[in-house]
Amino acid sequence: MNQILSQFESYVFDLDGTLIDSAPDVVRSLKLAYIKSGAVRDIEISDSVIGPTIDVIIDKLTPYLKPVEKAEIIDLYRSFYDSNSFENTKLYDGVEELLELLAGKRLFVVTNKPKKPTTNIINKIGLSMFEMIVCPDSIHDKMKKKEMFSYLIERAKIDPARTLSIGDAASDIINSKQNGMKTAGILGGYGSPDEIRTANPDIIIENLHELLHMFRIT
Repeated sequence: MNQILSQFESYVFDLDGTLIDSAPDVVRSLKLAYIKSGAVRDIEISDSVIGPTIDVIIDKLTPYLKPVEKAEIIDLYRSFYDSNSFENTKLYDGVEELLELLAGKRLFVVTNKPKKPTTNIINKIGLSMFEMIVCPDSIHDKMKKKEMFSYLIERAKIDPARTLSIGDAASDIINSKQNGMKTAGILGGYGSPDEIRTANPDIIIENLHELLHMFRIT
């Protein structure tokens, strides 16, 4: 068995920008929310904002809005996004092959996406192999990434030292490391490649195809 693959018992994946390309549906729902609210007439939204929670995204895009306006946009976004068919949300190339290769390992997802849309997407795409999926609202409404990883370790009883956490944002790397996990940073997702490199993951890859190739080398 490949040495990299055999040293880990568990694998924890981020969702957006790591397993799935959700940008088209996220951006569309967010634009509709801004338009419906009337707070902003026209706004450009790039894929690079995706990853944090929706309140952080809106603060980054429109920091000048009043709290009541931001709250309305968040509510509208969740209404649009949660009722989405997710027809434009797709698995990245290599995901299915990688998960097949990891059959027999313990597989998990930790994501900033709330539980309702996450469950809908997982069911639609057919990713039933994950033992546990942790979202910000898995136990309460404002669980942060570090807390989500800690919650996973405690509930699933995994060994952090034998766990590889894979994500496309510096926050994935930083919070996984703070919980004692090994890390793989994806440069080709939604996060900043420079920030990922600065977070100093154990493995740096362009995408999951590259990780799949590493695992296949004997």
